Amino acid sequence: KFNLLSFLEDFLEELQDESPLDPVRADDLRDRLSASVPSDLGVVASPDYLKRILRDMLRNAVLYSPKGSPIILRVTRLVPSDVVQIDLSDEGCGIRAKEADKVFAPFQRARQPQVMAEFGYGLSLYLAKAELDAMGGRIWFESEEKVGTTFSLKLPGYFKD
Repeated sequence: KFNLLSFLEDFLEELQDESPLDPVRADDLRDRLSASVPSDLGVVASPDYLKRILRDMLRNAVLYSPKGSPIILRVTRLVPSDVVQIDLSDEGCGIRAKEADKVFAPFQRARQPQVMAEFGYGLSLYLAKAELDAMGGRIWFESEEKVGTTFSLKLPGYFKD
């Protein structure tokens, strides 16, 4: 278990040290990302899995939304369930309703031109779901084509009450 605010601060700093070829770097996100993370929330999870999941979600938000458009990260405690919810929203191309049921399937990618223009295997969201399931968590999304997408994660929480 670990504190989410400290984890996210360290995570974003680590992104600065990654390859300049990686589209998800903290300096690229600085003007786009706004975060709301209470200081007293923690999760019971694998930090390595959560880093990979968030990195992939941020990468998707950057790649599939207009340059300069906002990306919003919001963390909340769901009371009384002692669960933490992490929402990541963008104003990107969205996910077509007819493709929604394939989002978490392996080797599946949306057929939109903006998505097909980027290299990928269609595994990141499949792996995110498997990793969250292993940690007792959950992932889902809400999306509207040409408006944007919000991916949400639920994880077991711990709190300093």
